[in-house]
Parts: sequence; C-alpha cells; structure tokens
Amino acid sequence: MSPAHPSLQRAAVSAGLVVAWWVGVGLLSRGTGPEANVWTERLFLGGLVLTYGACWFGGSGWSSPWASPWSMPRRTQLRAIGTTLTLVVLVALLELPAAFGLVSYAGLLDATAVTDAFVADSALSFRRPPQASWTGRVRSDLASSWNVPLAPRKSISFTTDARGFRNTIDRTLADVVLIGDSYVEGWYVSDDQTVATVLEQRLRRPVSNLAVSGYGTLQELEVLRRYGLPMRPRLVAWFFFEGNDLYDDQSFEDTMLFLEDHEVEDLGFDLGLRFDWPRFRRASLVRNTHGWLRQAVHPLVPQPLPPHGWFIDDAGTRQLLAYHDYAALPFTEYESERFGTTKQAIRDGVALGRDLGVAVVPVFVPMKFRVYGEHCTFAAESPCRHWQPWDLPERFSTFCATEGLECLDLSPLMQDEAAAGRLLYAPEDSHWNEAGHEFVATQLHTLWQRLELGTP
Repeated sequence: MSPAHPSLQRAAVSAGLVVAWWVGVGLLSRGTGPEANVWTERLFLGGLVLTYGACWFGGSGWSSPWASPWSMPRRTQLRAIGTTLTLVVLVALLELPAAFGLVSYAGLLDATAVTDAFVADSALSFRRPPQASWTGRVRSDLASSWNVPLAPRKSISFTTDARGFRNTIDRTLADVVLIGDSYVEGWYVSDDQTVATVLEQRLRRPVSNLAVSGYGTLQELEVLRRYGLPMRPRLVAWFFFEGNDLYDDQSFEDTMLFLEDHEVEDLGFDLGLRFDWPRFRRASLVRNTHGWLRQAVHPLVPQPLPPHGWFIDDAGTRQLLAYHDYAALPFTEYESERFGTTKQAIRDGVALGRDLGVAVVPVFVPMKFRVYGEHCTFAAESPCRHWQPWDLPERFSTFCATEGLECLDLSPLMQDEAAAGRLLYAPEDSHWNEAGHEFVATQLHTLWQRLELGTP
C-alpha cells in the first residue's frame, strides 16, 4: 500500500493534534480546585493559538508527493505570515478606539446587555444620569463576574428621575425616603418591583428612592443632607449593607482627597482622549471576544461556577445558590476602623433628622450567605465551608442600643424566611429578588406603623 500523500498526512496530523488538545482541555476543566482552573485557562488560550496554526499547517494545500509531510509549501508559509501580520495590525487598529475611550466592545459584542451607566458628581463622586429610561436583558452580577451562563438573562426596566435617582415620578416632597446602595436601588429587578414602589403602594403615600449602586454611608449621608431631608419626609430608612459599604466609604474618601489635592472641581467618567488601563480592559476587543468565546464553549469546556451551595426551597425544589465571597474576608483592625466611620456618619445623619423632626432609622442588610449559608449543603471542596461571616449584626445592634437609636436588623427576619424555605435573594445573583423587595417593604410598613407616623 502506498503511503498517504504528504498533504493528507499534514491534515490528519493537524486535526488529530487539535482534537486531542481540546479533549484534554475539556477533561481538565471538569476538575476541581484552583490549579485545574488556572491550567484550563492557560491551555484554552494555547488551544486557540494551536488551532490557528494547525489550520494553516493542515490546510496548506497540495504539494509534491515527494515532499516531506512535515514541511509547508513556501507559498503557504508566506501567506500565513502575511495573513497573521495583517490580523495583528487590524486588531491593533480596532483596539485603538477602545484604548482612548471612543468605543466599548463590551456593548457591541453583548447587544442584550443593559449599560450600567454613571456620570460624575463633584460632591458624590458619581451618580446615575438624570431622566434615563431603558429596558434590556441583564445577566446576574455573579454570572458577569465569573463569565458563566449561570442563569437565563432577565429583562428589566430602569428609570431615573431628574436628579438621577431611580424613580419614575419626579417629586420634591415624600413621606418616606429610602437611602442605600444597589440593594435598595433595585439591581436585578424592574421599576415596579423595587422596595420603594411596593412600599408606596401599601402605604398609599409618596415614597422616594434615593439609593444608588456603589454608594457607601458617607455618600448616603450627603444624599440625606442634599436631597433626602429637603423632601420633608416623616421617615428615612437608611440601609447599611455589610458586604461592601465599609470599602465603598474608603473609595469615596480617596476620590474626595484626589479632587482636593488636584484642585479640580469634578472627577468625571469621561476621561477624554487618553489611555486609561481600567477603562481599556473593560472595552477591549480581545478581552471581550475571549469572554464571548468562553461563554460559547462553556458546555464543552466548563468554567468554574461562583462559590455555591444547594438549598431546598418551600416547594421542595433543589436550588443552586451562588454567593459573592464577602464572607471569605477577615474582620481586621482596618474593617473595625471603617465601621467607626460608618457609625459616625449614621450619628450625623440621625442628628440632622432629629433637628427637623424626621425619624432616621438605620437598617442592616445582611449578605446572602449569612441568610442562607447554614441552610445549604456544599461540596467537599467548596470554599463556603470555611467562611465565617463577621459579627457586624451584633456590632450594629450594640451601636444602636448605645446611641438610643431605633434600628431594623433584617438578618434574623430573613433567616427565619430562609429556614421556612423561602427565597428572598435571586439564586444566581447577590441581590434581593422580587420576593425580597416585597419582604423588605413589609418590614418598613410595619416600622411605619410601630413608630405611629401616620395611617394609610
């Protein structure tokens, strides 16, 4: 039997090598532990380069029967080099607009994503753009962070008022004002599902949502002073989220110091025509294309899921609950110092409200793991098994008792719901689901009645 033609040998060898490589990557990706994950990503990138090279080598065209099967025709070599250099130059040219902030390929490659838009503010560092209204399909925060198809995209509507807060109606007066971060603003739910909207329907009184994603207590104190109290509310519910508010305050202080030291009036999100590495990483064509490819091949080369456990809900359904790793961080002297800043901000806000006859009530928002962690089962290698949430609820309650403050700790109330199998957080997201917003609205309604601030 005569040997196979060199061109066929090259094609067979190339195809076999590529298939073997990707089978190996697929098997490795199903392993557990950080080393398997790291090597999966490295070999995935190597596989892309190998596949590209194998296409040129295996499809290098017909050659003389007497040629070596391991050599490419010279004409094919020149074409490969020329094409590769052309692609490199083309990609570089396409990256230039992203490098200087003229375009973001994140939105172009993911047309169903809703833009998480902010504008600069000299007093608050940033805020939502005023009178914005959009509807779109969004991924959960955990699915986005881990770049995994954790759950189907969810369609939401998002509307801001003339001041950039999430309200569908512009108001100058309100009986209740809500201040906080993304939990209260309503990330991952629509306009008609937020705490503010549900509470307004139940109270039949105007409620204004002045929460903004990413805010800490120092920014919220400024919101209270500038926007909340001038609305002459009877009640201000001031939400403190234990997961990241301490760090958000640090970021805000750093920003304000930057503005002061550089004697500028505004720190904008429009960085102008200059290179900014964080902005470029978000906008990059190569990075976003890689992310899109990883999502596309997830069934064959799975990416690791966020830390998660399994929860049996009240209908007997086994739910995968994904978690942010807030509980993995230790509570150090730094966090204790930051909590001191939080307590002083709350003192200042309560004093401002007291002078005007306004009840300012701090509300403690627990992280999802605190509520559901003890009711989940975890894999043997899950990092969740070693997490120890901080004692912030106890510190928060002690602070309120010492200061003689009315406060609302949602932790035990939500833990009771979790014990009964009810989900108040989206399984695939860090934030409350529709039921969670309804639950919090119910607690605020009860608070309103207990404080005897008025009847519906």
